[in-house]
Amino acid sequence: MAREWQDSVYVKPSPIHGLGVFARRNFATGERILVREERPVTAEQPLDPSKGESEQHCDRLEGGRQVYLGYPERHINHSCDANSFRRVTGEGAGEVVALRPVRRGEEITANYSIDLWDGRAWRCNCGSQRCLGIVPGDFFSLPLDRQIELSPFLSDWFIREHEGEYRALLDRAGIADPKA
Repeated sequence: MAREWQDSVYVKPSPIHGLGVFARRNFATGERILVREERPVTAEQPLDPSKGESEQHCDRLEGGRQVYLGYPERHINHSCDANSFRRVTGEGAGEVVALRPVRRGEEITANYSIDLWDGRAWRCNCGSQRCLGIVPGDFFSLPLDRQIELSPFLSDWFIREHEGEYRALLDRAGIADPKA
């Protein structure tokens, strides 16, 4: 399973940032692009900078847990108009799924704002026509229309941990819970 991704994607320099993950074949909306491989980052298993491990390649999950992303998913870059998202499939497991049709040769991107709450904003370099110019560091700091658009892709754990803000979003938007 560790090399199953090689039939689906490849890694090369990205116009967005550093290295990126690119589609080796076409993907349909809702199709799994790859299974995420990750390991917990703990006091017993900290990041190892001598192996090139850094927080830049980590994801935060339920309860503030942090995981170091495996290869190639650590190279999926952010886009304000992403073509994929992370779906949590179990404890410490997940997959990258196409949000829309992805063409062979297209860079696989994810909107880092989904499930994001750590407050560390940074400049966006995605270059899409929908670029906000910044990744705000908190899902609930996105413009309301983006929150509404992305809310169906929020993880259940994120909604549980931010239930008050999530309910306030639904009330402000005047919409039913898309996750119900």
